Amino acid sequence: MRYKIIAFFLLLMSFTACKQAKTGISIDGKVLNSSGNALFFITNDKVDTVKLNKDGQFSYQARSNNPEFIRIVVPQNERKLLLLVDSSEKITVTFDARNPDSSAVIEGSKGTILLQSIQKQYSETLQKMYAINKRFEDAKQYADKSTFEIIRKAAIDSLKAAIDGEIVFLKHFLQSNPYSLSAITALYQSFDTQNGRPLLLDLPNGMNYFDGVDSKLMARYPKSNTVQDFHQAILALKMSEAKTKEYSARTSPEKPLLKIGDTAPDFEIQTIDNKKVKLSSFKGTTVILDFWASWCPPCREENPFLVAAYNEYHKKGFEVFQVALDKKIETLKPAIAKDKLPWNVQTCDFKSWDSPVAQLYMVNEIPQNFLIDKTGKIIAINCNGDALKKELKKIYK
Repeated sequence: MRYKIIAFFLLLMSFTACKQAKTGISIDGKVLNSSGNALFFITNDKVDTVKLNKDGQFSYQARSNNPEFIRIVVPQNERKLLLLVDSSEKITVTFDARNPDSSAVIEGSKGTILLQSIQKQYSETLQKMYAINKRFEDAKQYADKSTFEIIRKAAIDSLKAAIDGEIVFLKHFLQSNPYSLSAITALYQSFDTQNGRPLLLDLPNGMNYFDGVDSKLMARYPKSNTVQDFHQAILALKMSEAKTKEYSARTSPEKPLLKIGDTAPDFEIQTIDNKKVKLSSFKGTTVILDFWASWCPPCREENPFLVAAYNEYHKKGFEVFQVALDKKIETLKPAIAKDKLPWNVQTCDFKSWDSPVAQLYMVNEIPQNFLIDKTGKIIAINCNGDALKKELKKIYK
């Protein structure tokens, strides 16, 4: 089971706060090594600017009837500190502007302390994995054919043990903190692999963990915007699973999956400006057909890689053709603006998973993309991260 479509990015953005409220949370703090005189407090994509005095001290108040995520951002370097605050908490925080997340000392915020425990465990596991990899790299230099497989297997077993330990921690965390919004962050822990960033709880019956957190938080905080967004994400996930079954039913020997070397099926779709555009209008250029959505965190994480590739290769003939699986222009346009997507072709028929184009390309999860050459042939599928630049470098060498 895959959970690429869950809108965790939105969960960290969907909060309500009122500046200078008489009741609610109070955050007093001090910033070390700051080169500026202000911080940004981000709630619901709205930015409150909080002034620092000459000693780097600040004070912030906000109304909070339910637990809320608040991101403190250092404007000079865009480094962030994530807080999980609750109503009537009096919080003190001290952090280094150069690295807020790892340097923060926080008192009075139970939710943030839970977030820190998740991050501490994650960092320790990551360090273990780095150490295992380093030992393997050092040892393999001196290994002969008879010993290489032994040390490789030992490294794989050690990495698996480290990851299994992280999973045990996450399961125990969820059991111990069933009514904390910090449980949402525990659900999304992942490590880089050759197959991307699969969730650690992406395992048989993994949906049970998401369902469990959803039901408990909805029972405790039914009016919380964050919890409501998470609930909607779970509903979207279940809808996606249903689409996967439909997708499997559609795929047959008579109608196989698209593969490298196939001609990319042509289609016409409306742009967000209510114009019509065909994929075939890009024939003669190299184009990446990218399926994404504003509510999909992995998609949003991929956008900077697309932008970097576009900026480097557009003048040489590279184009980006995005098809958004959104339902509302009100959520899509802000995402395009925030991610600073420079290409002209932004399309969406606002039918989400029922989009005929998504069904034509048998898209059952996002992000998903198809790199298409000048003749209209598919030359690569799912060029994520830096993989796209590597493919373009071959083309434009």
